[in-house]
Amino acid sequence: MNFWKDANKQEYFKLYEVTARAVKSVDPHLQVGGPAICGGSDEWITDFLHFCAERRVPVDFVSRHAYTSKAPHKKTFEYYYQELEPPEDMLEQFKTVRALIRQSPFPHLPLHITEYNTSYSPINPVHDTALNAAYIARILSEGGDYVDSFSYWTFSDVFEEMDVPKALFHGGFGLVALHSIPKPTFHAFTFFNALGDELLYRDGEMIVTRRKDGSIAAVLWNLVMEKGEGLTKEVQLVIPVSFSAVFIKRQIVNEQYGNAWRVWKQMGRPRFPSRQAVETLRQVAQPHVMTEQRRATDGVIHLSIVLSKNEVTLIEIEQVRDETSTYVGLDDGEITSYSS
Repeated sequence: MNFWKDANKQEYFKLYEVTARAVKSVDPHLQVGGPAICGGSDEWITDFLHFCAERRVPVDFVSRHAYTSKAPHKKTFEYYYQELEPPEDMLEQFKTVRALIRQSPFPHLPLHITEYNTSYSPINPVHDTALNAAYIARILSEGGDYVDSFSYWTFSDVFEEMDVPKALFHGGFGLVALHSIPKPTFHAFTFFNALGDELLYRDGEMIVTRRKDGSIAAVLWNLVMEKGEGLTKEVQLVIPVSFSAVFIKRQIVNEQYGNAWRVWKQMGRPRFPSRQAVETLRQVAQPHVMTEQRRATDGVIHLSIVLSKNEVTLIEIEQVRDETSTYVGLDDGEITSYSS
């Protein structure tokens, strides 16, 4: 969507020059940049940088916004409904601007994506869904290859752009809904934050890393942009580990788990839920957790992972440090209904 379709480029350049010089006159260390264009306007990048070079206008970085929703196919008073281009489209936007910078008089300028999301509308229900999380996972995995920073728009649904929100879940941009209820995309960020520094493997549907302590952290996702049930995907992982006994923890967010929007709909979509309902929504908004202990075979762990529709999952593999022998008189078999 070309937000700047009828914008006056020369007037913007004039505004930028006056502003940048004023900022630098106060403190030359303050960073200034632009033009924060969005979609269909990439020629502004080239023209902007040539303008700054010709006029010797200060510029410390290039900024851009990135969204991948098409024009609305349906609008109502409370909602926009839009189809999405695939995640590759957003990554291509990142790559294109980076290439334009390299071809400019300032080839080494940082590139900051100061807004990005699936839809540019704050009333598109996709923002509340598991699909949004699975979609954004690909961007989190690969976006840093092309840009210096990229800022999700935005953290909270406590936000006004198209009137005051009229319901708890209203398609807002936020990672977190009203009452601090995390959405699935919030957990996607949490999962990626758990990754290690050493990259072991990456493709368009997973990233596997090793942490400094030798533990493994991997994020996998199954983006499904078609309607229907099922649509699962099975992934076989062979992961090298440096210890024999391992503890495996898997956290899951999908259409079933970590999905307060689903439960809110079951409640009848209350605009202003009761305290009890809010507490329930907070509970069901947490990821589903599965654990197991395994032994490595020839220095590797074999995992068969089934990902449901629009699932994002975090798998953590850590060494088991067994202290069972330190418990005096321990015998689980003496507990009613349990065996050793």
